[in-house]
Amino acid sequence: MSKVITDEMRALVGTWQGEPYVGGVVHVEDIRKFATAVGDNNPLWLDADYAATTRWRGIIAPPTFVDRFTPFYVLADDNSQGYLGGPLPIDAPFKQGASAGDEYEIHRPVCPGDVITATTDIGDMFEKQGRPGVGRMLFTRYDKTYRNQRNEIVSICRWTRVQFEGPTDGGEEQVDAPQMPNPTDAGQASSTTVRERMWTRRVYFEDISKGFEPLPISMLQTPKRFVRYAQASNDLTPIHYDYRLMRARGMPDVIGQGALSAAYIVSMLSDWYAPDGFLRKIRVQYRYFSFPGDVLTTRGVVTGKRQEGGENLVDFEVWAENQEARKVTIGQAVVSLPSRKA
Repeated sequence: MSKVITDEMRALVGTWQGEPYVGGVVHVEDIRKFATAVGDNNPLWLDADYAATTRWRGIIAPPTFVDRFTPFYVLADDNSQGYLGGPLPIDAPFKQGASAGDEYEIHRPVCPGDVITATTDIGDMFEKQGRPGVGRMLFTRYDKTYRNQRNEIVSICRWTRVQFEGPTDGGEEQVDAPQMPNPTDAGQASSTTVRERMWTRRVYFEDISKGFEPLPISMLQTPKRFVRYAQASNDLTPIHYDYRLMRARGMPDVIGQGALSAAYIVSMLSDWYAPDGFLRKIRVQYRYFSFPGDVLTTRGVVTGKRQEGGENLVDFEVWAENQEARKVTIGQAVVSLPSRKA
């Protein structure tokens, strides 16, 4: 079997790609569109009066909001999407591709008025042999650093992209269509009223024990939600809205963004820790596609707690599963909480 990674490609690991990308000024409306596209109505992102009473003294953006400033979502003059409006830094010989995972290391929140600039390094590259119908696979990790107008690091996102060969015998890759859920399964596992009560209470480090589970939320996947999230995050990749393209690739329908499932998980966590806590890290792998009609339910469990670097940190295992209990996204998260002793 021939190797996918050439010496020229491997030499790019550790190198800086392109010029810094200035994503522009953050507006309250940008934050609102992102949060509501996820179905996250936490007042810390939406209600200026409420947010003014918190430690942040105003609205802040959800932790994964920086996705909208990624250099990979820039449109070229011909309306094609690519890295800074051009081709990807790594030109693999495969047309098929998707996100394999994200890791966010969050230093400080994004606020209205911030100007976000992104720089990108190629952090890693490796290849695998996939199952029949997938073939050879190339994984590339891009390390994106987002800074504000004061040159402070806001977040570092390590995004892994997988490109794969696809069917090699002229056949189509077969993917089972999702089983449509019952209408009663399509709501949110935690009602709006319950979530509103959570937003008004304080959570302290001393109150949390190993095995604690935050209240799950459930979200119905629909083409409209995929399009709303694509607009809010600037990810206009056609696999999320072009039905004919996906059918031509042997898929039953368009697929949901992996980052959207990660945002659901963050919404579950922020329901619990906001407004006084802060998400420090979240690392997720995208294991399976989600399709229109799927209901994704987020879950998490505390695996430990520790004090490190002057912070009170709580470790989580987190995941999002569909209505068949298949975990489509899995990962770990770290939340910083205040102490009652402070």
